Amino acid sequence: MKVDPKITRMAKEMYPEFNEFVWKDECLYTILLKAMYGCIQASALWYVLIRSVIKGMNYTVSETNKCVFMKQVGDRVFLLLLFVDDILAVVDAEEAKKLKAKLEELFGMIQFKEGDKLSYLGMDVTVKNSGMTIDMHFCVEQLLEGEDVEEFTSPGTKNMFIVTSESKALQEEVRKSFHLKTAKLLYLAKQARPDILTAVTFLCTRVQVALRKTGASCVGYWDT
Repeated sequence: MKVDPKITRMAKEMYPEFNEFVWKDECLYTILLKAMYGCIQASALWYVLIRSVIKGMNYTVSETNKCVFMKQVGDRVFLLLLFVDDILAVVDAEEAKKLKAKLEELFGMIQFKEGDKLSYLGMDVTVKNSGMTIDMHFCVEQLLEGEDVEEFTSPGTKNMFIVTSESKALQEEVRKSFHLKTAKLLYLAKQARPDILTAVTFLCTRVQVALRKTGASCVGYWDT
């Protein structure tokens, strides 16, 4: 792992003996003994680990989605849905206890919620005898909170895709808010609202526009 000059200077202040290992580019180069969160290989190593744990509990990996695990018990099918380190388990009470005990044994304290109504990655999941429903109404309400919303018959009107070169860029704080909401909208579109995906994809192209004329280092979007 390459340690950038700023962190290298901080490391040298704490451990002066590191100075002899600093290269000409003022960086330290290290070998990691454990997977570190944020590194490219870390997510792959975590998946290999958690997959082995789940398979050890007699689950099989879906052929079409490697983050879906299934186990048949009698006439029932249990499902585990994996998103990084979040697991949604569609199982009975006995299986839930087994999962909780196993994960706590391996990883220590974990957050574990049970019930027929759960919130998972911005989705409200409701389990009934007749089946399971998933909606993201709460996520939508949060996105719209504090916004002056005007209703249209379509998620994207033709005027939305017109960029005016003379328009002013947003102030940095407003730009950050716009960027954050665009990212949330993209997640919403991918999870539950494909009808807004075209409009959101266009917005994604407008979150990082350099302000070259002013010489500013921030990025922005046109002012509306």
